[in-house]
Amino acid sequence: MISMGSTTYVHCLMLAPQELTLKPLKQQLGKHLVASIKLSGYMPDHLDTVTYFALGSANKMEMPTVVVSPLAETKRWYVNKGPFVHAKTKELFERVTHARVLQIYDTHLDNVKQLRDYISNNLPPGIDIELTTWEHVRPGFAKNIQIPDVYSYKNLMEDVVKSYLDHFNGKGPKPDMVYVNGLYQKMKDSTAIEQ
Repeated sequence: MISMGSTTYVHCLMLAPQELTLKPLKQQLGKHLVASIKLSGYMPDHLDTVTYFALGSANKMEMPTVVVSPLAETKRWYVNKGPFVHAKTKELFERVTHARVLQIYDTHLDNVKQLRDYISNNLPPGIDIELTTWEHVRPGFAKNIQIPDVYSYKNLMEDVVKSYLDHFNGKGPKPDMVYVNGLYQKMKDSTAIEQ
């Protein structure tokens, strides 16, 4: 620290992100995958720093977490350099999007949302966050689901279509079915049967 009159200057050592070594954090693989937090951006060194911060936050909250680095997504497009003489020359533009995914295991969803909010409040500009959650249910949950009788609907629809075709071809009476609440129902005295 250097003092010159009333002004104080502080010297600090500036390190490049490649020179900054961060101690490795513990990654734990759990039993049930609960959520994944995807961090994406265009600068991989900033993304690594934010991922380290997010992993450290998850470790402090005692969440079993694993970091996955998917392949970078590259988008290329070509633009003409000029409209007339230079129409055959094209300029290439490229955008590479890097991503890191934190997979969180065996944790309550409320805690995952708190972690997501904490990370998003401390995100630097240029990095996006996306949360995907999964719910696990016990086997046999589908026993109480009502399965509609498909064949009765099929037969009913065939009768309705046949009566409409007969009506429009002039072969039969007006159709006696009407579409109410997502189903075709028989008409009674020119009004639909109410459910």
